[in-house]
Amino acid sequence: MKMSNKKVIITLSFVKNLIKQLSDPNAEDSLKESKSYCFDIPTGKQIFFRDLKLIGFAIRATRHSLVYTVEKKMPSGAPCRVTIGDHGLYTPETARQKATEYLLEMSQGINPNDKKEQLRQEASRERINHQQIPTLLNAYKHYLEARSDLKPNTVSVYDRDMNLYLRDWHHLKITDVTMQMVIDKHAEISKTNKSHANITLKLFSAIYNYHRKRLIFNNQPVITEFSPVAILYRNGLFNKLKPRKSYINSEQQTDWIQAIVQTQWRGHIYANEYGYLNQDFLITFALTGLRRNEIEQLEWSKIDFKFGTLSIINPKNGNDLLLPLGNILLHIFRQRAKYANGCKYVFPAMDKQTHVKDRRHVRHKISETTGIPFTFHDLRRTFASIANRCGIGIYTVKALINHSYQDDSDITADYTQIDAKDLRDAMNKIENHLLSKEVQDLILNREYLVKKPNRMCIDTKLR
Repeated sequence: MKMSNKKVIITLSFVKNLIKQLSDPNAEDSLKESKSYCFDIPTGKQIFFRDLKLIGFAIRATRHSLVYTVEKKMPSGAPCRVTIGDHGLYTPETARQKATEYLLEMSQGINPNDKKEQLRQEASRERINHQQIPTLLNAYKHYLEARSDLKPNTVSVYDRDMNLYLRDWHHLKITDVTMQMVIDKHAEISKTNKSHANITLKLFSAIYNYHRKRLIFNNQPVITEFSPVAILYRNGLFNKLKPRKSYINSEQQTDWIQAIVQTQWRGHIYANEYGYLNQDFLITFALTGLRRNEIEQLEWSKIDFKFGTLSIINPKNGNDLLLPLGNILLHIFRQRAKYANGCKYVFPAMDKQTHVKDRRHVRHKISETTGIPFTFHDLRRTFASIANRCGIGIYTVKALINHSYQDDSDITADYTQIDAKDLRDAMNKIENHLLSKEVQDLILNREYLVKKPNRMCIDTKLR
């Protein structure tokens, strides 16, 4: 053996000698590991040099390679030859051990080539599958595209949690997230916000399960493992949260509504229609039980003055709502409509192009005046509690607040139909209970002092 141009030149006599030395423990010391060989063999030809001790074990020599092989007849009589690997990648001893394993399989009727092909296909499939699996950030984007039914407020919460709590996971494949990572992340978020800890990990689970069902390759699922968030469900690790039950009770309601109708706002200073915007905004909560976004985004097109109704299309529970209006609230809307100037929103922002948003300063002012803390959603519970005090039936109350029956065990709900007149009577009962005669007179006798009508509004019909 000699070196030429950094290639190992191995003669046929050396190969023969190698075969003889395979059982010699010191033979490896005389061999040079390399992936490049040059034999005095014609191009395209190959010669097998067979081991003298392990029958079936051999070295296949070509002009540029030296490869360990093993062959044997299967029990069926069919010949079977298996390539072990290149000399250099395999030592003579490790090649012999592998050959022994293959010979045993072949004697049992197992073709190692089939096994190798299966492993190769599995490896290829795993590689392709892994390429198809998205990172969490991309998975989230696809999830939102598929869930076009999600409400803007819901998406806003999801965006917040993704960027605030899961930013360090954005670059990870969703299958790289482990159960331990889920447990640790939930515990970490829970230190500051137990509610969002639950929401965040349930969001991840929803994203994971969506792609687990979606990703298919060769009619086989790409993701076979269940969501790692299952560990939280299985072991009861989600935070136990008590539902909020706060509302403005009957002893507080008189002071609360008096403060609303007597508080002076910016519009009063400038003697324009905005003087009653905040009042009407809060009163609408108390007299409808609607959700904050439903009132903020309320459009004139959704109010039917002829029949005195208000409609909410595609609300949170997906069931459209047609709500009869009480007399006082209908009067409020009629007055507000006089100053709409073509703007589509019942409660417009100052530019009259958009609707009001984030009016927390309004409720804070009333809370400071009365000493009664409340949230906008508390007013929804307040509406329902007033209805209950007025003796309005539970099914009517559920219809007024558009509460779904689907989780109720009472099958009677499926047969109970609430008449529109019953709903309107209920709305007037609620108004009369909350609004004293004095308050009603204040509302009915308002003066709208508009010095200069705002003409900046663009008629939505012309857009």
